[in-house]
Amino acid sequence: MSAASNLGRPMWVAPEPAVGAPSPKPGTAPARDARAPAFKLETLAGRLAEVSAGPAGVPLTLTFRLVLEAQRRREPVAWIGRKESPFFPPDVADAGIDLAALPVVWAPDATAAAGAADLLIRSGAFGLVVMDLGARDLLPLAVQARLAGLARQHRAAVVCLTEKDGGRPSMGVPRLIS
Repeated sequence: MSAASNLGRPMWVAPEPAVGAPSPKPGTAPARDARAPAFKLETLAGRLAEVSAGPAGVPLTLTFRLVLEAQRRREPVAWIGRKESPFFPPDVADAGIDLAALPVVWAPDATAAAGAADLLIRSGAFGLVVMDLGARDLLPLAVQARLAGLARQHRAAVVCLTEKDGGRPSMGVPRLIS
């Protein structure tokens, strides 16, 4: 299977609730869609994926769970963010993440973030690299293909956080829309 074979297709898109569908009971999680792949490190290992949501979405919460899972497995994680990133260390610590074991790289734009991710993945030292790209920055398809190839070669999960509504196209990689 080529690096570009899944480009442009969402990995999974959260279905809209049916009109009049009962809400889950307070304190319980809604039923998981059986078609949805589990958002876990083992599912994403060797892949480049996009987690996308609007401003009120939950990509940080999902990604924090993934970071926590990686840390519990003693898998090194790196976070690449931008200056206007919503990354807030007290919130990260409140999610149970060990900040001392989470290197954070600040990048001014997607090009710099991709360069940092390239170096981190090539090192073979990281099982998970998160790139917080925000609403404006997208990665060129050639860069996505290179990062996807490196992720596969090193069995690393590379997760790109983007801010957009479901109507905007994905970066070209499998994505989860929350």
